[in-house]
Amino acid sequence: MTRLPFAEWAKPLRWIDGRPLLAVIEPYRLRLFQGFLDALLYAVLVSGRSKKNWKTADAVMAALRAGCEDHPAGSQVYLLCNDQDQARDNLVLCEKLVRANPLLADRLRIKKNIIERRDGRGFIEILPAQDAVGAHGKTFRMVVFDEVHGYKNWDLFEALAFDPTRPEAQWWITSYASLFHKPGVPLFDLMKAGRAGSDPRMLFSWYGGDFTTDPAFADLPPEQRANPSMASWGNPGYLAQQQRLLPSHKYRRLHLNLPGVPEGSAYQPEPIEVAIERGVTIRPPRLGTVYSAFVDMSGGSSDDAVLAIAHLDAPGRSALDLRSGPRPEAAVRSECGRRAVRRHAAAVRRRPGDRRCVQRADVRGAVSDRRD
Repeated sequence: MTRLPFAEWAKPLRWIDGRPLLAVIEPYRLRLFQGFLDALLYAVLVSGRSKKNWKTADAVMAALRAGCEDHPAGSQVYLLCNDQDQARDNLVLCEKLVRANPLLADRLRIKKNIIERRDGRGFIEILPAQDAVGAHGKTFRMVVFDEVHGYKNWDLFEALAFDPTRPEAQWWITSYASLFHKPGVPLFDLMKAGRAGSDPRMLFSWYGGDFTTDPAFADLPPEQRANPSMASWGNPGYLAQQQRLLPSHKYRRLHLNLPGVPEGSAYQPEPIEVAIERGVTIRPPRLGTVYSAFVDMSGGSSDDAVLAIAHLDAPGRSALDLRSGPRPEAAVRSECGRRAVRRHAAAVRRRPGDRRCVQRADVRGAVSDRRD
């Protein structure tokens, strides 16, 4: 049991149905295995895809590969999920792979909640994600965090922090989008760091309806962008069926990998989606239209203030013409922001005798009501 490149390690192995293991691993997944496991350049993998896109299978294969390596301190691998039953399901899949491959079965011993190496130099064990306190103090080659969309805090990651004496240690983190999409929630913070590229030892791989890190999928429709393995389903009507069966906010989170909204939220995605005119980023002013410029200060935050300009498009219906943000300096105080307000206000002033109110940004960055 040595550290072979992933493709070489997987070449003699079989999937649970007898197919060659490499035959069921699409190119994008193989690149992920190779990039994260072969050279150990990264400590953390954050991998996001919609349901039924091999997330758990890949996590289990990564666990097996890590458990089969030889390291002076051992090859201890921990599998964690939202609960014990889900973690047990992952271990069952791992057991099936071991039984399907005599090469692995000769070297690994299957027990109730653990798969041990017969030479005593490593294991794959499931841990309950709820027991953050009990997870402290462990040393490991890899921890697999599967389906972290349910995590509300960093307690478990803190408990399973890296051992500084083990440079080979890694976290494999996989999930679809979280229901709790706000700062302080692990998946939100990890996605933010991944998109910013602020951690050179993080490998960020994301496939969502609105965003992907994979250029090969960037220009595809949202369903294909969020489901890179949909060709492996053999069921082209699956997503359409799920869309009919599920509420919109659940379908978006599970099958488009988009952040969800809590049950009973004041705003649901359906009316918001209907209100959006796709592909429009700014509307030029039109003669004879009354425009209003306004600022949402977001409770006084210096980071989230947004300048917007809108007009009444029809009775009871408003149209947003321009949105500039998120910083107030850029939205209100910048020359660009002031020009935008002046330009739209000028369109109103072209109507002689029109004394309706237009909100304008003054030179101090404040917003005031003025009569034109």
